[in-house]
Formats: sequence, C-alpha cells, structure tokens
Amino acid sequence: TWTHHSLIYLNQVILRYSPDMILLLDGFNDFYQCTPDHDQFASYAYGERATVIMGDPTFGALVQANGWWIARKSAFAYLGFRTAQSLGAALSRPGNRAPLDIEACTAGLKRNLPQNALAMWRRMALILNGEGVTGVFMLQPLLMLEQERPGLTPIEKQLSEYNVQSWLPGHDEYVRIVTPWISDTARKTLSPLGGHFLDLTWIFRGSEGQIFTDYAHLTPRGNERLARVVADSILPLVAARVASPSAGTSAGTAAARRP
Repeated sequence: TWTHHSLIYLNQVILRYSPDMILLLDGFNDFYQCTPDHDQFASYAYGERATVIMGDPTFGALVQANGWWIARKSAFAYLGFRTAQSLGAALSRPGNRAPLDIEACTAGLKRNLPQNALAMWRRMALILNGEGVTGVFMLQPLLMLEQERPGLTPIEKQLSEYNVQSWLPGHDEYVRIVTPWISDTARKTLSPLGGHFLDLTWIFRGSEGQIFTDYAHLTPRGNERLARVVADSILPLVAARVASPSAGTSAGTAAARRP
C-alpha cells in the first residue's frame, strides 16, 4: 500500500462511516524514493503488475495473475516465492556493486517527496480538514534506523544484515540521513492544514526483545509499544473532540515526543 492508495480508499470507503479521527501509518514504500523520474502513479509495483494482468491476454499475464493471488492466499506458496526470489537475487547480484550516490539520492528525494508521497498526505489533510475529521499522519519505524539499538536481538541483526545486502551499499546510511528531513518537512506541511504528525521512527530505541519481523513489520511486542506511544499522543485530541465535537481538526496538537 502506498499513500495514494490511502487517498483513494479514504474517498471510496472510509468517509462513508463518518469518522471522527483517521490515523495513517506510512513510510518505507514511498517516502524514500529518489530516482529522478519517479512518478508515484506510474512507477509503483502494483501498477506495473496491474498493467500486465489487465493488458493483453497472454500466458505470462495468466501466470502472474494466478501466482500473485496464490502467494497471498497460501503461506507455503509465499515462502516458496520469497525463497526463490532471494536465491535469484543472490545468484544474480554482482559482488562489487557500486555504492549508492547518497548526495544525488538525497537531492532526488527532496525533489520527489513534495510531488509524490507528501502530496498525497497534503491532499488527505485538506479533505479531512474540510470534513471536520481529525487526521493523524505517522512516519513508521524501520529496522534500518535501529542498527545502533542496544537491545537488538540476534534475529534482528540477521534481518538487518539481509536488508543491507538487499539494497545498494549505502542505502541504509541514506535512509538514516534523510529521515529527519522527511519528518521535519512532513510536520511543516501538515500543520497549516490541520493535520497532526507523529514521528514514530525513534520509539524502540530503549526497547528489549525482538521488535521487527522484517524490514518494517512488527512483532506483538513492537505493535504494543507502537500502540501505547500513539495512544498517549492522540488522547489529548480525543479528549478535545469529546469536550467540543465541533472543534474538528483544530483541537490540540499530537506529538510523539523524543526522549
């Protein structure tokens, strides 16, 4: 799911339920794109797959459509698909890959983000403000940002190493460098529109035990910690809405404070 999926889902489904508050958790999928020609609506993987499936009725389209479906309905098929994908990547990946040009990638991100993912958040904030709905926009935690956490478990270290090896050398450093800029830019963009921003990228720094199951998804322990931080941040917004239902998006400010 990318941010423009959320924009579509918001208009098609969510607003029918007349919500008081909507929380959106985004980040890895589309907040770190830095290629010069990145176009969120044209470049994302689901769109490429849909173009094949919905295009000419070829044998390849049939295989891809059924493979995509079964990989999401069968844990066994999904595991086989991921294993084959990892094996193929390991066999085809050259050992002397050129490192990521962090400076160029950062410049590309600063050009792309306002036109793509952040534009989707901005449009959703405008819609929610107009509907009198409190919008809470959250930047998700990532394992790439946790490499210095003292409580990192052995399995998380293995997952982190796998993530680093899966991307060009330097990609993890790029993510660490640009995340504060993304957070600051998102906050400044959303605040004038009545949107509330929570930076959740730091919340596990003092945590013990396994938090991540892969690059971004969480264990029950991680989900509980995330839920507690979010709850503490939005309770003032909830209280303000209960006290004054007509207050809408102007009621208070949500903030996940760094320790």
